[in-house]
Amino acid sequence: MSDITGPGSMALSSLSPGQITFIRSLPKAELHAHLNGCIPLAILQDLASSYNPSALELTISNAAVQAGLEKLKTAVALDEIDDFFKLFPAIYALISTPDALARATVGVLDAFFLPKKDGSGPECTYLELRTTPRETPYMTREVYLCTVLATIEQYLQTLSPLSEPIGHNSPRRRISVIVSLDRRMNKEVMDEIVSTVLRLKREGLGIVGIDLCGDPRAGNVSDWEDVFAKVREVGLGITLHIAEVLQFLFWFILLSIDAHPWLNFWANPVDVRQFVRGDAASAFLQTRPTGSRDVSRRGGKTGRAVKQNVY
Repeated sequence: MSDITGPGSMALSSLSPGQITFIRSLPKAELHAHLNGCIPLAILQDLASSYNPSALELTISNAAVQAGLEKLKTAVALDEIDDFFKLFPAIYALISTPDALARATVGVLDAFFLPKKDGSGPECTYLELRTTPRETPYMTREVYLCTVLATIEQYLQTLSPLSEPIGHNSPRRRISVIVSLDRRMNKEVMDEIVSTVLRLKREGLGIVGIDLCGDPRAGNVSDWEDVFAKVREVGLGITLHIAEVLQFLFWFILLSIDAHPWLNFWANPVDVRQFVRGDAASAFLQTRPTGSRDVSRRGGKTGRAVKQNVY
């Protein structure tokens, strides 16, 4: 666990060796893993060794890729939201072909399911992996998604199924996929991806939901309600990244314009977790949908987390 830093390291230091052994022995479900954010550095470095932007007809230079990898090798400072998004162009460039994408996907799955070098068990028992289909000079968004799904289906052959379903009437598969829609996409692209997802879902591939992600300052959720209504109609789950920036004024805008329409949209229970400050938290609770319940808060000097189960 020497690679764990920050608050996670502080939490681990408070545990006894016996407690750590017990926690590591428990079967775990990883429900929020982004494929592009989980690629092991060794895999990225290996892909970078053969990266040739001119041959691949890509605009990101080899120097830019190497600079991106150097940032990942050190402790990355994420002080502003842009610091996070600047890390990804280099990663996107390295997985611009189906072969590279498949290789990266296997690396991610190995990181979650292979036993560790110290003999400890795998990171998780069940994985929901989310990814945004990207179009490159070498693959369409459909080819991107099919590459990830085919790689996962092949990998599943090496894993035993779950001993019991994780939910009512759910299969015993160990890996599922959540397809992400980036807020910077236009509606036509979102519709294209959702149509592909629905077709692949009918073919029995392991897609369990649709995610909204990307720069929280981009787009207007009201423009996409019919896209997600279509997803809900076929029984797929929906996950949202909302209210992820810290500026107080923008929090208030997000809570009143961005979050609330989605809470009204749901018919089934949804667990919403947001970090909000002072008056914004009160505004959120006052505008929650009729019939909601089980509202809890955690206090703090700079703000509080609001948990709301909506029915």
